[in-house]
Amino acid sequence: MLPFHPERFFRPGDRVAVAVSGGADSVALLELLLEARDRLGIVVSVAHYNHRLRGGESDADALFGEGLAAARQIPFFGGGAEMLHESNVEALARRDRYQFFEQLIRQGCAGKVATAHTADDQAETVLARLLRGGGPAGLAGILPVRGGIVRPLLGVRRTELRAWASARGLTWREDASNLDRRFLRNRLRHELIPQLERDYNPGIVNVLNHTAEVARGDEAHWQREIEDLGCRMILEAPEGSKLLLADFVQLDEAQQRRLIRAAVALTKGNLRPLEFDHVERVRQLALSGKGRVEIPQARVERRREKGVEFLIFLVNGP
Repeated sequence: MLPFHPERFFRPGDRVAVAVSGGADSVALLELLLEARDRLGIVVSVAHYNHRLRGGESDADALFGEGLAAARQIPFFGGGAEMLHESNVEALARRDRYQFFEQLIRQGCAGKVATAHTADDQAETVLARLLRGGGPAGLAGILPVRGGIVRPLLGVRRTELRAWASARGLTWREDASNLDRRFLRNRLRHELIPQLERDYNPGIVNVLNHTAEVARGDEAHWQREIEDLGCRMILEAPEGSKLLLADFVQLDEAQQRRLIRAAVALTKGNLRPLEFDHVERVRQLALSGKGRVEIPQARVERRREKGVEFLIFLVNGP
């Protein structure tokens, strides 16, 4: 039996679009939800986004997904666009794909979109973020639920899922780009994780998944605390946002760092590509410095207004 518990993600009446790439994991998720739909009381459809990165192979994937929906007599929602950028293809493709999923939800085609991320995908994500220098929020990995996007297979290993799909006689398409070692995720999947399993810890995938689970819990706690602190200490201003320094200097380092990140997010709408060193420079400005600090797409100035000291967060011009 697969450790698959869809009742944790769906309620009677939910309209669920399964993100079907054509690969084994997504085909298996579709079949699992079709088998459970009467028990759960859900309506299932197929969603496929064609990035057109592999020419005829990409078009064949789209036709395969449409064929799955037709064979099972369920709705099919297709989308796609030409990828014009050659740099950072994976990130751009992911952005476009999720915009399509969110559009389906906004348009009422589905209430939720289910993706087929597995425990192995989670391990790869946590390891990639660790190698790139991610903090606790990054180590939380792939969220089981993010808005209308749900991932009911995060507790399932990829090998278990493929064995289940094979036993059911399911067919799927193999994406040759998953073997391309130019992409970090593929190097992690085919090189680093197997080496870690072989030479260091055979349970490394479970360890990385447990790390993500602990980080998610910690992050939820911190978000509640920082929202409370932010309401008292971060002020919106016409030019950006202001952080009260008198209370800030009394906080511990973890609170200070997270408040800085909250002020940056409020000012410019995101944290990309804010790094640890940027936060530390702002923190040192708050504690003992003078003048200003430049961070990506923004700057931070220390000012006194009517006898009260602030850090002022400002968006840089284009």
